[in-house]
Amino acid sequence: MIRGSFVSFDEYSDRDLMPVVRVTVSIAGFKEPAGGIDFVIDTGAQFTNIQPSDAYLWAEIPDDQLSDPAKWPTTTYGSGIGGLGAFFPMPASYRFQHESGRVETIVGTVYIAQLTPDNINMPSLLGWDILRHFRIALDYGAGEVRLTRQRRSA
Repeated sequence: MIRGSFVSFDEYSDRDLMPVVRVTVSIAGFKEPAGGIDFVIDTGAQFTNIQPSDAYLWAEIPDDQLSDPAKWPTTTYGSGIGGLGAFFPMPASYRFQHESGRVETIVGTVYIAQLTPDNINMPSLLGWDILRHFRIALDYGAGEVRLTRQRRSA
């Protein structure tokens, strides 16, 4: 089982806590985030994305690259809470730490969000492309966030 927690991304308030899980994401050609990224579990997001603050802080992707779609091999456009924006899809591996110490790896794609004034402080989102591999248990009152790996039956 992988445990997360409920946290606030507003330094001035402890209300509106969001469920998060820490994940280490490896993206070819970029620094591996030390200690991982706290992703908000977002059942409304189709794809997992890393927002600019995490991309800069953890993977050390420079602001000039984050803001310029011409500096990426591929750009796709999508919309969500932050409005319409560009995303840079990159092959990635996601590593989850189980309570037992075992590491679970899922290979997929991560969508790095283009830097804009509207998303500079948004948290990164763990979407259905990765969440579909897990059973999700959230208990706000108890402060519990749990992911259990789903096994497909043969």
